[in-house]
Amino acid sequence: MKTDFSEGFYSNDSDKETLATRNTLLTEQVDAVRQEKNKLLQFLKCQLTGYLGVKVAYWIQGSFKNHTVIRPVRSSDEFDVDVGLYIFADAEGQGVNASDAKRLLNKALQAYCESHSTAKLEDSKLNCERICFPDNFHIDLPLYYIDEKIGKCRLATENNGWIDSDPKALQSWFDNQIKHFSDTEKARLRRVIKAIKTWVSLKNIKLPSIAISTFIARNYVGYASEEDAIWELSNSLTNYIVTGGRILSPINGDDLISAKGEELDELKSACSRLQSVLKAVALSESIVVSHQLWSIEFEHVLPPLNSLKVQAGSENLPAITTPPQISVKTSSGVPEQVLSNVSVYRGDKLSFRVDNKNDLGHNQRFDISDSVTENCEYRGKHYMECTILNGGLIVGVSTVVVNVLRQQRPLRNPPKKRYGPVR
Repeated sequence: MKTDFSEGFYSNDSDKETLATRNTLLTEQVDAVRQEKNKLLQFLKCQLTGYLGVKVAYWIQGSFKNHTVIRPVRSSDEFDVDVGLYIFADAEGQGVNASDAKRLLNKALQAYCESHSTAKLEDSKLNCERICFPDNFHIDLPLYYIDEKIGKCRLATENNGWIDSDPKALQSWFDNQIKHFSDTEKARLRRVIKAIKTWVSLKNIKLPSIAISTFIARNYVGYASEEDAIWELSNSLTNYIVTGGRILSPINGDDLISAKGEELDELKSACSRLQSVLKAVALSESIVVSHQLWSIEFEHVLPPLNSLKVQAGSENLPAITTPPQISVKTSSGVPEQVLSNVSVYRGDKLSFRVDNKNDLGHNQRFDISDSVTENCEYRGKHYMECTILNGGLIVGVSTVVVNVLRQQRPLRNPPKKRYGPVR
């Protein structure tokens, strides 16, 4: 590539906004998961042991185990945590039916939800049970049995009985596949997986995390920069899918993509569009242009141009002539004003409007709406960026930093505490 946009994807400075910081779970999200998970699993171990009369244990699996879980890209989305529950017995040999075992797990979860009002039990899935929590996450609970004498591990399903499935074997394969890389390269490999998962989530297509992780582990070779790694592996993966390649499980040979019909067509179309963007990125001679191209695929999760501290007029960069002034109005009733930084509570709404339209040379034709309203759902630092284009060239860029506080806005007139006897 002619330019290096790596600082938009990752920085050693943890305070710098990058794709990696913006698709990583917040500290309070991780803490909420741990607290809810620990309470739930201790309860389930006790209940299932009582129901079945055998040892029951659990094992974290999937993206949470592999450190590749991503922050939801929309306020309505959830992230998931996979926790396998293990019955230490030859369930089939003892006549325990898979669907009956799943029903016992569902019964235990119902009991948990009755005593924990924030937990909500979803309808049974074919291969697991799911319980949802208010902080935009859910826990999927597949149920296995392990026959330690012969090393057999099987999964309880609703329609197909007990089937061969061993998530520990897949995790061991992944760890062994990347063990020769340095810790720095392993961390980058996982960031590439998270970047592609972010793209999949933004485009709302079906490409399972396990398929992405398997492909990256097989094809990662070490790269000169963060952008090189994301570009090369995204290009390889999308080309492989478009040309009909299948990603097979290293454990049992199953097709890990599993998309068929319309879902597969949508996946291939999205991959083709990403390939077109990747070709344009490879030819880009400007960080500004690279940012605009990558933003097509990574949308609002990519940090805004201003946060990258690109200097106007430097080599291969267009000079920014007139930065737009952005006027901000909050739902709290604070008067509208031109700001570069604003702090709000979770649940607030912000409206943004360009204040100096006539100064930008676009008073006759201005191709943006009068105002844009956004909801403030996730705490932390966010950005509203405005880019002015003239004849296809960027002539103005401005950003408002939005600091969303952790708590919701306090009530203006909360109920007063009553004293004395109640009438």
